[in-house]
Order: sequence, then C-alpha cells, then structure tokens
Amino acid sequence: MSRVLGGCRVLMAAARASTKEVAAAPAAAASKPKVGLLKPFPVSPAMKKFVGVPEISRVEAVKKIWEHIKANQLQGKEDTKPRTLRGSKNPGTGLLLPCALSAFTIRNTARQQQQHIPACRSSQPGMAKLYAKRPKGTNPLIWIIAIVCAILAIAVIVTGVVVFAIYLIYQPKMPYIKVAYAHLDQLGYDLSGMLEIRMALKVVAENDNKKAVASFSDATFFLRFHGIDVAVLQTDPFDVAKNSSAELDYLFQSSPIPLDKEGMEAMRVALNRGVVPFDLGGHARTRWRVGIFFSVRFWARISCQLNFVYSNGSTVDLDCSSKSR
Repeated sequence: MSRVLGGCRVLMAAARASTKEVAAAPAAAASKPKVGLLKPFPVSPAMKKFVGVPEISRVEAVKKIWEHIKANQLQGKEDTKPRTLRGSKNPGTGLLLPCALSAFTIRNTARQQQQHIPACRSSQPGMAKLYAKRPKGTNPLIWIIAIVCAILAIAVIVTGVVVFAIYLIYQPKMPYIKVAYAHLDQLGYDLSGMLEIRMALKVVAENDNKKAVASFSDATFFLRFHGIDVAVLQTDPFDVAKNSSAELDYLFQSSPIPLDKEGMEAMRVALNRGVVPFDLGGHARTRWRVGIFFSVRFWARISCQLNFVYSNGSTVDLDCSSKSR
C-alpha cells in the first residue's frame, strides 16, 4: 500500500510541475523582446494618422493596409497595381502601398545612426508622385577647358616629335669662332705711359653642320691691356655655308693710349719678362637654320689672353675659341 501511495505522490508532483511549465511558457513568450519583422518602429506622421499608433511592426502595418484595401475595395482580383489609399480625412494626401511600407523611421542602434525614409505625398488629390533630383550635366566651361588642354598637349607632343626628327636627320653642331692667327707688328711705349700698337688678327667662324647653313651677326671683339681698351673690332653679318668656315682678317693700329699707374707697372713687368699680354673678349650671335621654317639662335662668346713675344711679335701658346671643351 505504501508503494502505491508513493507512486501516486510522484505522479501528482510531475503533473503539478508540467502545469507550472505550461503556465510559465506564455509569460516567457510575452516577456521575450520582439525582433525582425515583429519589432515595432516609430512611423511618420502620415502613417501614424493611418494606423492610429505611434509605433508598429512591419507585419502589423501590412495587415492594416490590406484590411483597408479589402474594406474599401481598392484592388480587384486581376488588378495587381498599387492604388492610392482613399478614405482618409485629408483627401489631398494619398499614400501608395509601397510608400506606406517604407514610411518608417529605422533606428540602427548598433551604429548609433538614424535613417529617415520619407513617405510619398501627392500634389493632387488621388495621385502620388515620387520626386528625385535629376543629375546635373557637365558645365560647358569645363568641356571648353578640357578641349583646349587636349589641343595644347597634342601640339606639344607634335612639336617634340618634329624637333627630335630634325635632330636625328641633321645632327646639328653649334657654330663657333676661334682666333687662328695673331701677330704684334709694332708696340710703342714711352716713359710718360703712352701705349700705341699695330696688330694683325685673324678670326675664323666655323660651321661643322653638313646639312644646315649658319649665320653670324653682331660680331664684336675687344682688345684690352690691364683692363684698358686698346681696340674695338666689329664685322657686318655674314653666312657660313654647310660644313665650311669664314675668315675675318683684322689689321689695325691704335691711337696713343695713356696708361694709369697700375697699367704702367704692368707694362714695365711685361717688358722685363719679354712677353706682353693682351686680353681678347667678344661675342657673335649665331643662327643654325634649316630651310625657312626652323632655326635656332644662340651666342658664341670668346674670352682669352694673347701673349706676344716683345722681340718678334709672335704669339705664345695660342688657344682661343668659343667652342666648349
């Protein structure tokens, strides 16, 4: 008998436990937070006026919209196009079904951001329009600037190609000038410091280009002793043929030139040594020409010292040229 009563007690305890679990299940379900489509969201003022509550889930919103559509016979069996929701107090404001479904304010608590999806409103009763900004076209000024830059870039490229082709074809060399001969025919100097000379000088203009003519202009040369001008030599413009040269012969006599104290001392030292130095400097504008359309201009400059033996007037170690070494 005791065994039977013990078994009954066990069965009754199990029944009471199952009853408590069944009663606790709805409470747990009620306390569980709703997520996904069942989670309520704040709605826009237009949607709030339609559903009557400030927050509603997507599922409930769809149910109320379809209830309104069926109650007012807004959609037939074969008509699947969304229609304007009618029957609202404000006839000037209509809501399409797609717009109503997107009329929520979605809060992203994970990113602390808020995205507002505007409801569609109609400018006329019974109609709803979606407004979107049209993309602006490119400013015509930008197109003009782009075209000008493209033209300039093409012109620069073409010019570079032409110059490079000319360089490969003609292989240009810079014309230059040099002193080929110099002789001091006479040197007069007295104790009062008066200097007078007579000199022969030959300057050669060289053009080593085999396919281009070189022009020389503004050729001017200065002869000085200890910074004092002794003679100025000038020549009219002239041309030098391809792979050729031109000689400029100067034979001149200076007028008496007074020397200062430093110049007199320099002349005394030079005469004692037997070698008299003169400084020769000058320049000539040269132009390397190809046909009548293409030419290059540059200066040929010369600066050197001419050392003459006082006894015979010959030069010592003559090396005077504008050519780069």
